[in-house]
Amino acid sequence: MKHKIFFIIINIFIVCVLLVILEVSAHLVPGKKDLLEEIVNVLEEDSLLFWRQKPNLQTMFQDFPVETDSLGLRVNRYAYQQGTGHIFRIVCLGASPTFGWAVKYEDTYSCQLEKMLNKSYGKNKAYEVINAGVIGYSSYQGLLFLKRDILKLKPDLITVAYGLNDADRHRFFRSNGKSDKELKPKSLFLVSLENLLNRSLFFRLCKNFIFKVESVRTEFSGNKGDVYFGRLRVSAQDFRNNINEIIRIANQNGIKVILVKIPINSASSEEKPLIQQAQYDIALSRGLDYLKAKRINDAIVQFKDALTYDSSSSRAFFYLAACYEMKKEPVAAQDYFQEAKKMQVVQLRTDLEVYNGIIEEIAEAKEVPLADAGPDFIRNKEKKLFATPIHPNNEGHKIVATVIYDAMLRYNL
Repeated sequence: MKHKIFFIIINIFIVCVLLVILEVSAHLVPGKKDLLEEIVNVLEEDSLLFWRQKPNLQTMFQDFPVETDSLGLRVNRYAYQQGTGHIFRIVCLGASPTFGWAVKYEDTYSCQLEKMLNKSYGKNKAYEVINAGVIGYSSYQGLLFLKRDILKLKPDLITVAYGLNDADRHRFFRSNGKSDKELKPKSLFLVSLENLLNRSLFFRLCKNFIFKVESVRTEFSGNKGDVYFGRLRVSAQDFRNNINEIIRIANQNGIKVILVKIPINSASSEEKPLIQQAQYDIALSRGLDYLKAKRINDAIVQFKDALTYDSSSSRAFFYLAACYEMKKEPVAAQDYFQEAKKMQVVQLRTDLEVYNGIIEEIAEAKEVPLADAGPDFIRNKEKKLFATPIHPNNEGHKIVATVIYDAMLRYNL
């Protein structure tokens, strides 16, 4: 018995030493963090919301400092914990464009709006604008976030800027091809365990490697089973329901609402003639059949043929990447995969137009103020307004802040 206990202790000790060596080695490996690693570094899993930004965080993100408070919000630390007797509180709900991707906190539209309001009306009333933008959030997460956390802040007004991630098919956590509403709350124990493991660089590197293999995997189960081309995270109808519910809850709690439209910097994909669409569908289908049969060269011919009918097809580029991955040609595979990601932005613009149309319809039907930054972005198109194709820079944020400010004036808010 003593020998067995001693043997178990020795094995545990060896495993611990091995883990320490692997962790130290992970920190010693040179190389720049990829984008996924950088994003996950500021997020942690959440049992209800899938993820949230890490609370009380101080880090660099996209070359700019990011600091969060106890709720994981990128706001002035403890600002909303001060006295609220004469403070008009605004909470800006949204995703990474609201959070301020690749801009300083001072340049986010929430911060610029706060400065505008206090400069114009600060003598009579203090204005506090809280940045509740969370990277990657959809309207589904935003609705849950409002009910669980934001109502506790007792805002007088909320701005709502969702749609970008609703039209996406990927999540940073639990990306399994299902829609957001199909995911059930996760066990608090499992969430706590995974958040603990995520503190390990070695664990994160392993998880990211698995994620990448899954993203460009060489086995396919057809369109239905492919995580990369899974369902939209939030369907157009569910998006409509979520925004309406956010408005209902706000009204129920005496909170005013402004809906916000933030454009992205990409041309929408052109609608193809029916015969051209049919030829594209045939070529893509044949390519998938050849791919499943491991006839890689034949599949490549078909996917390239599909691109002659639709040069912006993210699917065709993605499957070409998979083909060259199977041919052990990683450079070509990576090139095609990068093209697939670029073309997704084009498709995103087309999908986003549907969601923005829904926002306009709801604003008119519910008589809710709408702050549409699109026209002002077009009028100032000679300026550089974007940090990335889907994220405004400091000048873009200034435009968004201005249209919200103008909406508050028009509707006497």
